[in-house]
Amino acid sequence: MLSLLQDLVSVQISGDVSSLGVISGILGDSHGHVLSREGSLADISTQDAVNVYGQGWQVAADEPMLFRTSRSPQASMGEQCILPGKASKQSLRRRLQDNAISQEKAEEVCVHFHGKSRDACIFDVMATGEIEIAAAGAY
Repeated sequence: MLSLLQDLVSVQISGDVSSLGVISGILGDSHGHVLSREGSLADISTQDAVNVYGQGWQVAADEPMLFRTSRSPQASMGEQCILPGKASKQSLRRRLQDNAISQEKAEEVCVHFHGKSRDACIFDVMATGEIEIAAAGAY
């Protein structure tokens, strides 16, 4: 299922795990494990570890291009993905503080989710200011 709310896209694949086979990618595998590109369990316990993990999934120089136009950053030019800087984090923090939706309200509308899905829902509701995100089916 593909759903869209504002600029957020959600893709959900339904089916029995056995019918899908073993699938894996940057978002994990069909068993809920987070794996490196080489297939080993990945450490994503800190933000630095998450950044290293994401960089490891960048399209490599010897792989076909995903898009028609090449633009920076490109692994083929020895560049890594550009990570958000301190200014971006401060801007996000400021947007969250200025948001009309409180954390309590976000927790209320995301109550039907659990664990990391609930945390992601609360963050997205507060970051976007859109309560409807909690019902969009992305979690």
